[in-house]
Amino acid sequence: MGSANHEYRKACDGLFVHLQHFMVRESYLYRVNRRDQLTMQFTRRGAFRMNVDRGTHRFRAGTVRITGFPVSETHVPATGSEIVGVSLIVDRARLIERYGLQVDRVPAHFRALFTSPIGLPQPLELPLGPASWLAVEDMASCAFPEPMRGVYLCAKAEELICFVVMALNAMRPCDTAIAVSRDALEAQAIEAAAAIYRREIGAPPSVDAMARRVGLNRNALSAGFRGMFGETPAEYARRFRLAWAKDRLEGGGLNVAEIAAASGYASPAAFSRSFSEAFGRPPSAFQPGHDAAAA
Repeated sequence: MGSANHEYRKACDGLFVHLQHFMVRESYLYRVNRRDQLTMQFTRRGAFRMNVDRGTHRFRAGTVRITGFPVSETHVPATGSEIVGVSLIVDRARLIERYGLQVDRVPAHFRALFTSPIGLPQPLELPLGPASWLAVEDMASCAFPEPMRGVYLCAKAEELICFVVMALNAMRPCDTAIAVSRDALEAQAIEAAAAIYRREIGAPPSVDAMARRVGLNRNALSAGFRGMFGETPAEYARRFRLAWAKDRLEGGGLNVAEIAAASGYASPAAFSRSFSEAFGRPPSAFQPGHDAAAA
């Protein structure tokens, strides 16, 4: 496979984690035998196929696929591309007893996936929401040493399951088909990019870096931000950083230079210029104790 990085670990009773972060140099197959378990595959980057008795299913970037067939073979083609994702293998009973899955909320034709050891040959596909996207990123890039690493990965794995159970419990039992469209995947990628900008205030990615990170080209990312937020990615990131800085200034405790550095500006002067353009007054005007009349 080349540059392979697979990590398997037992997170806790009834929950196993498979971290995937590798470049595919050669095609390969792997076979999974499930007892009374489900696999939740969170794919942030890359694509591959699963073969079961009644057909082949494609796993796409930006999705969560829930699989419950007893035996499956997964084919990963030699694309030379990167695959980043997380597989969680969880006991069916655990989903109901620990996480509160309401099976009666799931569309009827998918319920056997969660209630029967025979499962279904058809996976259930959901979009990878922004919070799940970030959790998968966090797991793939986790740099904690043991034993902190194990604690962190277990917590993140349970976080991912909670997001999935919330989505399942929000379904309508009368739904007859579940499909994730290309438009829905692109919208989720845009929302994930926005969440990254909101989180990484001190070092916002460039537009090109963000496009690669969320699996879109630069034009699609820019068009998506204009359609969803009415501004470019850079404008969105700048607006959020400055709003964050304004809140910190008004809260007190940090000086202008500290807030400038924390919000990703190379110098207090550059921060002050950008801030004044956005709010019409310099940063010092928003600090506690500032005398507006004197200014």
